[in-house]
Amino acid sequence: LIYVLVDKTKPSTLDNYDDLWKTNDYNILLSPSDATSDVNKTYYKIDAGAFIEGTIIEISTVDGNKTIEYYSTDIAGNEETHTIIYALLDKTKPETLVDYNGAWRTSNYTVTLTPNDSTSGIYKTYYSFNGGLFNEYSSPININSDGNYSIEYYSVDIAGNTETTKLIYALLDKVNPNTNDNY
Repeated sequence: LIYVLVDKTKPSTLDNYDDLWKTNDYNILLSPSDATSDVNKTYYKIDAGAFIEGTIIEISTVDGNKTIEYYSTDIAGNEETHTIIYALLDKTKPETLVDYNGAWRTSNYTVTLTPNDSTSGIYKTYYSFNGGLFNEYSSPININSDGNYSIEYYSVDIAGNTETTKLIYALLDKVNPNTNDNY
């Protein structure tokens, strides 16, 4: 009695990645399967690197959008069609710049907040005027009455990183000084 084993079916590999930005190092797990001759090996590579054998892909160190390519082979020698996914990592908080230097001004002006995040992008910027509630920033803040005003602000990126709240004081004095001569 002779048994002839035939396996013309490629293996299949699934991953657990959800296509969302992550703010901490994480692993992508590969789950290969083959119904006939069983899985032999699974390979992956990150960006332009060389293929590595394994089923746990560590995503760490450098922020950005990493290209992951993976596939499995079975014992019969069938090679799965390669799968490509994009692993997203952003561990860096955004930074918001302000166009005001803190000097007293003598006429109305605006304070503009410019958020920056070079990895996942800016989700929203928030500000509080004179200790009030934080509101979403959408246009320059008008300073048009004499006074010393506090402006707190921060931004959140798409990955969920939140900038540390910053504080500036907007200063305006439009009233000319009054001098009395007593001769």
